[in-house]
Order: sequence, then structure tokens, then C-alpha cells
Amino acid sequence: MIRAHTALFVGRERELERLDALFEQPSGVLIVTAPAGYGKTALLANWLDQRHGNGCFIAHHFFRREYDDANRLDSVPNALFNLLRQLYIYYGVERELPPRDEGQLRDALLGLLQERGALPEEPLVLLLDGLDEAEKELLPPLPSPLPEGVYVVVAIRADETETPAMLRPWMQMQVQRMHLQSLPHTAVIDYLARAGDGELAAYAQDASFVELVLQKTEGYPLHLRFLVDDLLQVATSGGDVRAALERTPQGFDNYVREQLRHLARSLANAEKVQRLFALLATALGALSEREIEALTELNAFELEALPREATRWFSITERDGARFYAFTHPTLGDAFEGALGALAHEARQQLLDYCARWQEHRSPYALRHYPAHLREANRTDTLYQLARDEAFLQAQRETLPAEPDLPLRTLQTALDAAIAQEHAPIIAEMMLRHAHRAAQAETPLDALRQGNMERAIGLAKQALERDYTSGTLWLLLLAWNRHHAGDASGAERCLTEITQWWKGRTLEKLRDGQEEATAFMLTPLSHLPSASKVAVQTLSDERLESFALRWAQIGEFVQALAIAQQIERAGSRSWALVKIAQAMAQIGEFAQALAIAQQIEWAYFRSRALVEIGQAMAQIGEFAQALAIAQQIEGAYFRSEALVGLGQAMAQIGATEEAQAVLQQAVEAAQQIEWASHRAEALVKIAQALTQVGEHEHARTVLREAWEAAHATGLFSTLWKVAQTAAELGFDDLAVDYARQIAGHRADDLPQVLNALTERGAKGAFLQLLPLCAWERLTALRACACLIAFYPAHAAAIAEQARAWM
Repeated sequence: MIRAHTALFVGRERELERLDALFEQPSGVLIVTAPAGYGKTALLANWLDQRHGNGCFIAHHFFRREYDDANRLDSVPNALFNLLRQLYIYYGVERELPPRDEGQLRDALLGLLQERGALPEEPLVLLLDGLDEAEKELLPPLPSPLPEGVYVVVAIRADETETPAMLRPWMQMQVQRMHLQSLPHTAVIDYLARAGDGELAAYAQDASFVELVLQKTEGYPLHLRFLVDDLLQVATSGGDVRAALERTPQGFDNYVREQLRHLARSLANAEKVQRLFALLATALGALSEREIEALTELNAFELEALPREATRWFSITERDGARFYAFTHPTLGDAFEGALGALAHEARQQLLDYCARWQEHRSPYALRHYPAHLREANRTDTLYQLARDEAFLQAQRETLPAEPDLPLRTLQTALDAAIAQEHAPIIAEMMLRHAHRAAQAETPLDALRQGNMERAIGLAKQALERDYTSGTLWLLLLAWNRHHAGDASGAERCLTEITQWWKGRTLEKLRDGQEEATAFMLTPLSHLPSASKVAVQTLSDERLESFALRWAQIGEFVQALAIAQQIERAGSRSWALVKIAQAMAQIGEFAQALAIAQQIEWAYFRSRALVEIGQAMAQIGEFAQALAIAQQIEGAYFRSEALVGLGQAMAQIGATEEAQAVLQQAVEAAQQIEWASHRAEALVKIAQALTQVGEHEHARTVLREAWEAAHATGLFSTLWKVAQTAAELGFDDLAVDYARQIAGHRADDLPQVLNALTERGAKGAFLQLLPLCAWERLTALRACACLIAFYPAHAAAIAEQARAWM
């Protein structure tokens, strides 16, 4: 997408300078607005192309609605995930992949920015384009104030005086706003100079000519593109370019009307061509050559002979041996519809009438779009009859087998119309028809249940051609079924069908629930030759991590390693090796586990593997070896974690003095952790372990250190964790003090502290915290549940109060 917007970028020098001027401030937020089509994305894509890695680091996300998969670009969690991954690169953080939960993502992003800010000599920019195309409102995941050297650029579709709802949370910050106007004359100069093979370069130096171009186009990029194309044709044919420009009307709508008049004067079959323009302006999709012939009386020869003055407005593509026509830009359809007036209205009615005769011609356009045309024309009674017409739905299936969801889409259109009219009986009918049809079609599993394996595979392969994700899952289900029926050869055949179809194709991997289903069904098939091939072909790196672990957990270490080593991303590959080493250590294969750990290239993951191996050794009493492994771990965080696990294992067998000594080493390691949130997390674990060996005062001191570290991060999730731990360990005064300090921030965490106090029967501390619970209804209700534990005789009365206020 970025390459597409940087190929022919002209003008906007002032806007680029305004973006660069951000760095003259210590930090800042810039909002970029413009109407549709004015080049917001092109501007930001070009700035990103010029500036990223050239004096600054730009973590970016472009929201777009046209992507509709698990990694779709309109998803707010995906945007936060993408930004966080880029920040890990910027800060050089070697750690596991960011979380997927939106709240955890926001916490991680906010904490990272607040704690680390910008690196010396490399300012950090967060760039978010297309905020209006996000699936929901995105609250700024930013610390306030912004750390020095951190900048934010947000773009959204809006008029100059408009403040869309999605923009309002951002406007509460200290922001600047930059609105894109029409293209300036410098952009026109550049466009003229670069157009064609330089035929208009001389005119680019003529100030009056440039000014006239700007006046005619009003700086609208789409108009400029077509006008310059006209002028190039005049120059190439030796005509008077200036005279041609002077004859051009001002404004894009007027220009389009003039172009239609020119076509009417110059074409012998102008009436038919005008009808073609009207049809394309009002059509809901591309029209095939055969459909155009039927609707306009233009024959194939006339369509082939259309002059460039007509075809330059069109996108003409070929699919399955047929040619399809549409306008090159949606705005053109609107402009030509306005210019054609009554003719466009007639064309809309003509398309509707043509679709109504679908039984005669079985036109793909009619079978696709007739329901939507009826909905657009508010002919809902006819739409409902069409949705009931089994012949129409069958024609959709037969004529367009690659679009198996068309009958369901027809029913959905009818259901939407009924909902808009609030026609309850029709709503119920269409909803039930939709549900019935969705469950009606014969499936590969139906065929298999009838004992017809060949038909089952055939149906699955048909599904594979229509939708490769659905077809892949059907073949996997058949393989899984055959395995459980004891038919290994049948299962292998189904897997082979998958590998042969995927081989050589560049396809998106299966996503989300599809990945989970694939991993589930492949897990018991590890003994089949094609199982690992299917996994590598169909699963993303992230899912291959967990899948390799599944095989390791059932003892299929050779296959698990084979999968892990084919994971492309180094981080994902390393994490898979960590989990395999852990599984091997848990069954006592320490030498092999250590060998795998030493193969891991990233220090973070290597340390993680050593922690798991050391803890497994400690659990079976191999304390000396476990201590040796812990002491060689490079990262202080992981070294501390390994020592804590070792100390806890020693405490469990009564080696209290040895455990205390090891935990002191853990404290010393934790104090060396640079990242404050990690230091707090490590100290919490140590405090918990110290109480297990009777070191209560030492634990109290360590927990205070954890609070100080957590306080430095400003992450309330971490602060609440420290408060909860204080309550769990019996440090009631600390629990009350900490909870009071952070009350009002992430109040839904307060009940965790109350629960800990309740489980210990610490009534005094519990009562001290009750005033904090009165500010939020859900917290108050959860506090009432704890209150019953302390006052069981009043349980009924307390419950009655709770019910009254729910």
C-alpha cells in the first residue's frame, strides 16, 4: 500500500515541512484532516518513506476497511499489536510476542512509552492513518504528558470545521491540526513537468498556464489527472494546448459534462456509448461484455473499437475469458451519474428490469445484484418473493459455483430490508430461512457418513476450489475421522490432497479459529508422513509454536523439532524451541533439553529455556545442577526467576537455610533488572517465596521495593498486583496503604485485594477498605459478597440489598 501511494506523489511540500516541524518541539500531537480523496494517506505514506530510519523511527498503522481477515487493518487490537511490535524493535526488546488482549496491549504500550520514552538521537513517532475506518473508537494509548522526543500523527476524514466523534478523545490532548487543502500550484508545475514524455514540460514554466490549470481543476487531484491527459493528447497531435485548456470548463462536474458532449459530437454511435456510461455509473458492480451488448446494443466489435476518449475512464479487466467494464474510480460514477441526469435514472431502471428477466439470460450480474437493486429501489415485496424463490437461489448456485454464499446473501439482503421496515413476520421468516439454508447443504461429512469416501473427498475438493480455507478444514476433518476409524491410509490420502493443493501457491495462512481447529485435528496424526507438511503449509508462525509444543507434550519430539525448525520468524522459532526444551526437561531428558536451549539464537529465549530446565531439575532434587544453570543465565530477570523456583523447591523438602541463601541471590539478581515493571514483578515473586521459608520481615522489605519499582512505571495493573500480594501474605497495613494510594485507578482490581483479605479472615483491614468500594457499583456488589463471609448471620439481608441495587 505504501508503494502504491509513493509512486506518483507531487506537491504537499508545505505539509511535509509541517510534519517535519513536529521535531522542533519537545513532543507533540498532530491531527491531519481532509475530505475523501485529498491525499491524506499519500502524504503520510510519503513522509513515512522519507523519514523512517532517516533521523527518526515511525511506528505506524494504516486503518483500512477493505481487509477482512483475522489480521484485518480496521481492528483496534491489531493496530495496538502492530504498534507494540514495532516499539519492541525500536527499543531492542527481546521478549515474547505482545499480548492479544486489548486491555493488556494498551497497558503494555502505555507502560513502554511512559517508562522508556524516546531513545537519544532518534525521536519516536506513532502514526495512525484512517482513524475513521477503525472498527470502533480508539482512545489514545498515550501517557500524559508525552515523554520528550515522542510524537503522534493521526489522520482522519473530515471537513475543516468538523470534529468527528472518533477524533474527540484526541482533541482533549494538546494537539495541532493540519487540514489538507486543494493541490497548490507547485504540484501542478510538478505534474505538468513529469507527465508523459515531457510534452508539457515547457508549459510547467509558464506561470499563467499553470494558474489556469489550477483554476480549471480547483486543485482536485482526479480532475488534474484527466485534464493533463487531455492536454498530452493535444500536444502529441500538434494541436494548440493553451487553446484546449482555455476551452475546458471549470470544476470537475462541468468537465465531465463537457466530456460527454464531446463524445456525443465525435462518435457515430454516441447514444449507445452514453447509455454505456449511464449503466456503469449506476451499476452495483462490473458489467461483462455480454451484458453490455444486451443492455446497450453495442456489439463486441463496437466495444473493441471504442476510442480512447471513452475507454480512458474505464477499468477493463478479463476473467475466465470474459471482459468486464467499470469506472476507474468510484468518484467518476457519481460525477457521470449527475451529468447524465435522466439518462442515468433510466439506466438504473433498465438494470432493474434486466435483472428481473434473470430466467431468460441467467446473467451473472443479475444473479449477483438483483436483490440489492430491489432493496435500493425500495421494492421490498418483490425482494421478499425473490428470497423465497428456490429457482433463483438454485440459479445462483449453478451459474456462479465459485460464490456459494450468494443464496445466503440474498436472504440476508431481504432480512436487512425487513429489519429496516420493522416488519416482524418477514423478519422471522427471513431469519429462519437463512438459518435453514445455512444448515441444508450436503457436506463432505454427510457423504462420509453414508459410506461414500470418494464423494466426501470430491465435495471437500469442490469446497477447496471455492474457498481454500473451508476446503482445507473439510479435508482435515475427513483425515481426523479416518484416523479414529482406524483407516490410516484414508487419513493420509486426505492430508496429501491438502499438500498437493497448497504446493506452489502463495496463500494467506489459516487464521484464528481455523488455525485452532487445524492444530486440534492434526495433533493425533503425527505418525502420518504428510502431517508436518500440512502444518507448515497452513499454519502461521505463531500457531506453529503451539502446535510444535502439542506434539512435544505427547512425546513426538522428533516431529516437534522438525516443525519448530521450519518456523520462519526467529522469535517464534526460538519460543517453540523453548517449549520443546521445557517438555523434554519435564520428563527428565535434561541433556537433550540443554542441547536444544543452546541452539536458541536469541538471548531472551535462551534464558527462558534455561529457567524451565533449571526448575525441572530442582523439582526432582537436582539442586546443584539447577543452581549452576541458574547462575549462567544472562538476563537478570530470568536469573532471578530461576533462583526463586530453586529456592521454593528447596523449601518444600525442608532445606530452609539453603533456600534462604538462594532466595537472597534472587533478590540481588532482581535488583539488577533495568526495566522497572519487570523488577517489580520479580520482587513480588521473591516476597512470596520468602514467606514460604519464614523470612517474613525480609519479604516485607522486598515487597516495599516492589511497590517502589511499580510506582516508577505508573502501571496500575502492576501496582494493584503488589497490593494484592501484600494482602495475600498478611501484610495488611501495606495492603490498605497501597490500595488507598491507587484507589480510583482500575478500580475493578480492588476486589482482588478484598478477596485476599477475606480468604485470610483479615476483617479489620477489609473494613478499612470498604469506603473505597462505594464509588463504583460493580465493586460495591463484589464487596457485599465478601461482607457475607465476615457476617454470615446477615447473609440474607446483605444479599437482598445487593439484589435491590443490581
